[in-house]
Amino acid sequence: MGDRPARERDAADALPGLERPHLGDDAPLAQVGHEQIEAAELEVAATVFDAGDVNARVWVRIREVEQSLGLIDQILRRLPAGAIRIEINPAGEVREGLGMTEAFRGDVLVWIRLEGGRLARCHLRDPSWFQWPLLEAVIEGNIVADFPLCNKSFNCSYSGHDL
Repeated sequence: MGDRPARERDAADALPGLERPHLGDDAPLAQVGHEQIEAAELEVAATVFDAGDVNARVWVRIREVEQSLGLIDQILRRLPAGAIRIEINPAGEVREGLGMTEAFRGDVLVWIRLEGGRLARCHLRDPSWFQWPLLEAVIEGNIVADFPLCNKSFNCSYSGHDL
């Protein structure tokens, strides 16, 4: 991958007055049951390098992955004690569940319905679901050569659309 960039700087060196990225003062970063973890409680450091070449950008990505893993570790350590899984009594009962999380394109939604302990229905929705019709409207009337630029500007998920 090559040598590390000439000098890795702290965010405070790069942008005076910036100690950490602003994640929001009162918005929860994660919510567990009825408890939530505030973004201000988490340790995050911005990664900045003197150089802007490919090697420096790769190292920025590496440091961002390390920061992401650190955030996951901090959030997991703050989870309340107790069971993370419960048994359900499926005997003839209909059960439904809904899960939603934020991805970089938007909300990812999962809905399932259990009947008699078996999966009866399932709906998965990727954020790209809403973007594909918009892309269609954008490319209408354009020349074929413009399609790759339009397509990549939306960066829709092909596999997510097939959910």
